[in-house]
Amino acid sequence: MQIPFFSVVIPTLDEEKTLPKLLHDLSEQTYTDIDVTIVDGGSQDHTIEIATDFAQAHKGFSVLRCDKKNVSTQRNIGADYSKGQYILFLDADVRIPPYYLEGIHYNLMKKEVDAFTTLATPDTSTLETKNIIRVLNIGLEGGSTLGIPYALGASLGVRRNVFMQLKGFDSTIQYMEDTELARRIHKAGHSFVAYKDPTFVMNMRRFRKEGTLTLTVKMIPAFVQSLVTNKMDNISHIYPMLGGSYYKRRKKQTLIEIRELQKMLKKIVKSRKKQAKEIVEKLREIAGV
Repeated sequence: MQIPFFSVVIPTLDEEKTLPKLLHDLSEQTYTDIDVTIVDGGSQDHTIEIATDFAQAHKGFSVLRCDKKNVSTQRNIGADYSKGQYILFLDADVRIPPYYLEGIHYNLMKKEVDAFTTLATPDTSTLETKNIIRVLNIGLEGGSTLGIPYALGASLGVRRNVFMQLKGFDSTIQYMEDTELARRIHKAGHSFVAYKDPTFVMNMRRFRKEGTLTLTVKMIPAFVQSLVTNKMDNISHIYPMLGGSYYKRRKKQTLIEIRELQKMLKKIVKSRKKQAKEIVEKLREIAGV
């Protein structure tokens, strides 16, 4: 059996609206030495049916079921099943251009690395979304350069033997589990880069649902904490693992949640006051909030 260069792993949970678009993108790639595994965490919509029908119609596509609604567990299951030299994890709501895999392959042929992520572009062209993506990309590039990798699980690639050696994603972490893996990779002495090109298209639905300011205030404390303390604490109450079903209902921002966020930020700032303040102010300045 021929071993593909890329094994693409996609965790899903109620993604009937977004998954078909990504599967179509993957079927249209100019680089075809790939296989694709969709790992579903118990969808209640038509995600499984859509994925199964697509897999039956397209060679190299497979569907697995996971009894846990946990993106890290789903990714690990997909990685165990796959055979590719590199495992590329994609979120079900991203879009990729036809040359995406070819571009990554070209970069790897120029210089082999053990792990990589790629910069993002927003799915809308508003100034607001462009600024948000600019902040994320600054984190990706800056973290890679400074030796404190920051990664997005929306598009994260790892050499298969390295991923297995490090035992994959930590399923006990529910936020920034992708960054935690990237930093373990770096700590173990493996190379990690953030490619400027090609880029994937990031779905901005969470920002549209919650509002840019609300979500920025939510994310900044955790992001700053990861940079200052190099720790990713469990904050699942802020970033719930609900998959596509999260966007079917409007979640209200309560006063209690806001107070919790304020306490978190104050705690981080107090621990590394000057450094944390500088990071927070810079991020807010770039994001325009």
